[in-house]
Amino acid sequence: MVETVVRWLLLLVVSGASLLSAYVVAPRFRVTTRMSERWLVTLILAHGFAFSAFWAVSFVSAFDEVWASVAVILVAGVMAIFFGQWRRLKYIKLDARRLVRALPRPSNSFVLLGVVVVALAALSVSISHILYYPTWSWDCVWYHLAQSRYIVQERSMHYWVDTPVGYINGYPRLIETFSAFTLAVLRSETLDDATQLSWTVVGAVAIAAWCRRLQVSRTLSLALGLSWILLPAVFLQIHTTHADIAAGALFVAMQYFLWEPKASSKQLVMATVCAGLLLSAKVTGILWVGLSAPIALVQLSRSLQKGRWRQWRLAQVFIVVLALGIGLTQPIRNMIHMGNPVYPASIQIPLTNIKLPGPIDENAVSGGLSFLRSPNAVKDIVAKWYREPGVPFPDIRERPFGRTFNYFTLPLAVIGLVFGFRRKRWQSVGVFFLAAASIMSPAPWWGRYVLGVPAAALVASGAMFELFRRRVRVLSFVGMAILSAGVS
Repeated sequence: MVETVVRWLLLLVVSGASLLSAYVVAPRFRVTTRMSERWLVTLILAHGFAFSAFWAVSFVSAFDEVWASVAVILVAGVMAIFFGQWRRLKYIKLDARRLVRALPRPSNSFVLLGVVVVALAALSVSISHILYYPTWSWDCVWYHLAQSRYIVQERSMHYWVDTPVGYINGYPRLIETFSAFTLAVLRSETLDDATQLSWTVVGAVAIAAWCRRLQVSRTLSLALGLSWILLPAVFLQIHTTHADIAAGALFVAMQYFLWEPKASSKQLVMATVCAGLLLSAKVTGILWVGLSAPIALVQLSRSLQKGRWRQWRLAQVFIVVLALGIGLTQPIRNMIHMGNPVYPASIQIPLTNIKLPGPIDENAVSGGLSFLRSPNAVKDIVAKWYREPGVPFPDIRERPFGRTFNYFTLPLAVIGLVFGFRRKRWQSVGVFFLAAASIMSPAPWWGRYVLGVPAAALVASGAMFELFRRRVRVLSFVGMAILSAGVS
């Protein structure tokens, strides 16, 4: 009993140290003073501090409850000492007050208050699943949980073992490493499925932050962010070890930073941190980061113009290099062992005669080809996004975003992209790019692979709602639509 309590306390101390350090460091890496952006930066840095520590200790095969914990506390402490602004701790109370003020009131926004209540209820259901109903989905049992066990067994996330399951060696391990850490510390499988819970919050905060950039009210931004949680493709996956929520949230966050109107070193550092974690989360990250690279280069050139190159600091350059190094570790290892950065998939590179070797055909890995190269790809997207759901698998394959998304949010988002941004055309391009790049992934008709699409639609809808922000009836109707999407 005493040992169990001590182990839980250790997990709380390590998690708290990473989060506290990220909060005091966040002002160094945020572009604006918005609360939503401050917390987005905080959550991403907290994950980044912990994962970089796990990555480092794994090189000396020291991934266990002692050395992994020490490494996280050490990284968090060093970052807080050298980059932390401790006076910012006083803003915790201010943030709490702002969050309370952002909550809808029954007197003026009863329906939006319902969105908050339903979202919290959904998270509560997922937490119950995590604690009392272990993962059963085949991908999770087949290789996601196996990766976590190998990390604990080999005391390293950089393992390469003798196994006929290529995914175990070839796939990135962000989610699985955090799962392995809870397993090592607690000596229990209780939190095996908990690692996507925090990334769900990251996705919601990223959407809310983008809405706030468009001057959408705090209340509506909060509701739109929470509505992402209520999407069936998100809600049914929170309590599993699939990596799609983490990948989707990181891709949304990366685009949020890349499309910041004021090009700066801070913006690019945070975008690179997101890119490194995205590459560590899912193979599709290679595609998404590659598609985003030209935007990053444009923003880099803007940040270097007119003498603004002086804003870059050696520490920022180091973080950029480290983040990319961490993200590219698995693709490089795959190249060394198998000559293919996306092993085990055998992929024909578009517009070339180059075929990367692997035991599994690209089409067989996820059921479709990237860049809409599958026959009838667009037809399949429409058919499966609008099809009546069958068995509610965690990797939900029919109507993944809900009926209201199909018939209300998506059409309204298209109108929002055309009319809702007004003088913010740069942001409309960014939101469109988020959706377009998402569906370039393999099998885009599977909603869990393209969570950037509903995120972009929610942001675009927020821009449209802002045009009618003084019309209470419209906001009530919007809230009812979001609420019904979650219920459906």
